[in-house]
Amino acid sequence: MAKEHKYHNSAVIIQTSLSPEQALNIAKEVVDSQREVHLSDLYSDGFSVVVKAPFGNVILHFLVTAKPNDWGTELSTYIVEYNTSVNTFLFIPIGPKTMDGYGSYRRYMNGLVQVVSAADPTSLAKITERTAA
Repeated sequence: MAKEHKYHNSAVIIQTSLSPEQALNIAKEVVDSQREVHLSDLYSDGFSVVVKAPFGNVILHFLVTAKPNDWGTELSTYIVEYNTSVNTFLFIPIGPKTMDGYGSYRRYMNGLVQVVSAADPTSLAKITERTAA
């Protein structure tokens, strides 16, 4: 198996007093506000989102879940599947591998934190981009 990309564990975890339904509705609104991300499938505790390349192929797939807990709701995202690419010169790789669509995912995480914080000022959020090796 190929080595995992440095951002493969990127996630956001938000603790909020909103109900799971309210949190998921807000998360869906953030999807609708960004043109690169698209709602894919709905589940009982969340939904899946895909980032598509300009020609429509899926380059990144992530899940958004909302689970009730003692404090209210834990709203989280995590990457399920992704593509990587690397620049080449005469078929020789130059530079590091990049995760295709990661910029869109990062914008989604930041947007989600901002919108949830506006709806619930008492919410706590943690964005993790890289985990310690």
